Amino acid sequence: MLALILVLDDDLALRPLAGRPLLCRAIAETLSARRITDVVVVGGGEAVADVAADAGARWVPLTAACAIEPATGALTEAAIDALAGDPAARPEMACVLDPLIPARRAAQIDDAIERLQASDAAGLVSAHPVEGRLWRWPDGGEPAVDADPTPRLVENGLMRIVRLNHADGAFATGRVLLYPCSPLDAFRVVHRTPLSLAEAIVGNRSRARDLSLLKNIRLLALDFDGVWTDNRVVVFQDGREAVLCNRSDGLGLEMLRAAGVPTVVISKERNPVVSARCAKLKVRCEQGIDAKLAVLRGIADEMGIGLDQVGYMGNDIPDLECMTAVGVAIAPSDAYPVVLRVAHVVTRAAGGMGAVREICDLIARANPDASPSNNGGLP
Repeated sequence: MLALILVLDDDLALRPLAGRPLLCRAIAETLSARRITDVVVVGGGEAVADVAADAGARWVPLTAACAIEPATGALTEAAIDALAGDPAARPEMACVLDPLIPARRAAQIDDAIERLQASDAAGLVSAHPVEGRLWRWPDGGEPAVDADPTPRLVENGLMRIVRLNHADGAFATGRVLLYPCSPLDAFRVVHRTPLSLAEAIVGNRSRARDLSLLKNIRLLALDFDGVWTDNRVVVFQDGREAVLCNRSDGLGLEMLRAAGVPTVVISKERNPVVSARCAKLKVRCEQGIDAKLAVLRGIADEMGIGLDQVGYMGNDIPDLECMTAVGVAIAPSDAYPVVLRVAHVVTRAAGGMGAVREICDLIARANPDASPSNNGGLP
């Protein structure tokens, strides 16, 4: 199944929400849908193309026909071109998505695809019920209450799925299914949308997804600078350095250890402040490490677990290799942009501001039945 994410407004698509661009969030959620095999971002400039590539999606330019009539075969044609013109690669269906709807869930995409596949309909559109009393106001007439008892639904843009004609890649025509959802599911960010409102809606809904991702984590590995700290350093006249850490992180690490999920710090920093802080909090510390992934693999082997059972929290480019290799990539909200694009979970807190405590709490909540004795041999 091909997913097409249509970008008509670069500024809005790249607007950060809870630490990640809206487009990045849309790509990540779409890729996590079981029924989606390929994601193509259609439209936008170089910045959009870069975000799409970093997030694991293809990108094709927007044709004039797409911009005028996005729900036609022109959109599909642009995406089919991205598949190298191989007729065997032509999908039977395409799912058209708006990146400005951040509360969309992968489970909804899968459910909608399965409903269409089980029918002979030509397509499916999402819609939500119109609540309250409906009024009619005919041209030149008086407004009156609509007495028709038939339930009314309004198309809301959460998703549109279409069958494709293999001959030309155009949309099939015929009966359309309605996919019911709530208005909040289809909440769409516009230029005047307050970030606080958008983050409240999306944050509350994304936590369930985060908990699902973290439920199989058996080891939490963390970078130090920018994760345990706010990435700043205090330099004294004699050359000594100091950093600021958050006391709440210590309690979170202690609670996580009690829940049977050990932690380890893998840091490139050679300053002894790293090992000193880890020693106080009884966390294993590997510092002065350039090849972080090799060390992480070794620790996972010691514990007898796979990297898919590891969560890694980092904030900058040296962390990318580990983050793309583990089961769950985690980043604080102020991480470097390319790190935010690959993160599966982004904390609401910034680095050094309780981000470690936040992820510890989430992992503990996601693993309520973890055994306190299951420490994998780590301190």
